[in-house]
Amino acid sequence: MRSREIRLTYFLESRRLYFLLKNFSRGYLFRKMPKVLFYFFGSMLMDLVKRRKTYLFKARVKALLWVISKLPEIYRKRKNEIFINEEELIRRGLIVKHKSDR
Repeated sequence: MRSREIRLTYFLESRRLYFLLKNFSRGYLFRKMPKVLFYFFGSMLMDLVKRRKTYLFKARVKALLWVISKLPEIYRKRKNEIFINEEELIRRGLIVKHKSDR
């Protein structure tokens, strides 16, 4: 059970950050990354303080380090991509606008 929880946390967090950095426009990232990072670091703090699951904290740290190691690759991929603005993605139903964003 613990190893599954570690793998899930690592893959969900690392791929979530990778996806955001690779696929969203700079303007969107500039507006949303503070919230994303607040959630991410808040989850790390919760892992340590409230949940007392240091192994999940370590999984999130490893996920963050993995994303940092992939920044050159992400930048290279972003350079050649055409981005659809976020309003169009919301209109198509591909992403959801949260209540706090309205």
